[in-house]
Amino acid sequence: MGMVKAYADGIKKNFDKFISGNLSGYLGAHGVSFAPAQPEGREAVSEEEQHRLERYKKYNPPTFSGLALSDAQGFLEECHYILCTMGIAESSGVSFTAFRLRGATYQWWHAYELDSPAETTSLIWTQFSDMFLREYVPHSLRDTWSAEFEQLRQGTMTILEYVVRFSDLARHAPALVYSSREGPLVY
Repeated sequence: MGMVKAYADGIKKNFDKFISGNLSGYLGAHGVSFAPAQPEGREAVSEEEQHRLERYKKYNPPTFSGLALSDAQGFLEECHYILCTMGIAESSGVSFTAFRLRGATYQWWHAYELDSPAETTSLIWTQFSDMFLREYVPHSLRDTWSAEFEQLRQGTMTILEYVVRFSDLARHAPALVYSSREGPLVY
């Protein structure tokens, strides 16, 4: 399955490079220039923000296209890890993660931005990630993970195997896991 994903990612990358190179070259040769549409009323990013984005890109964050083989949860977690490492999760997390969206997922985000009034405050990370996961992780899959988490028993697994499985399922069912501030951990 990993080979199929790598092959699909390679085809998409080459296609995107071909389209962007040929389209911009064609338009440029005919005196047409264009810039990506920026939602009306939104400010252009500062030079400092552009510098942070360049640093973020050096960490090689993943992209997300929404293809069937994509892992929406893993995409968000990896982006969030990089953003937290840089100390910019709350200030730039949403915009930098949106920068890594491709294809239909970018169109989904762009439509959201266009539909949002200019005076609307920007989303914070938790709002964005909740909205993103609702859109790209099917409800039936979230229900399956929750049920697996609720039914998880150590059985014949070693403690390490159990902890790994618990952690993996817990990331998909955060509403079922309580922090020490909220109450006891149920498992």
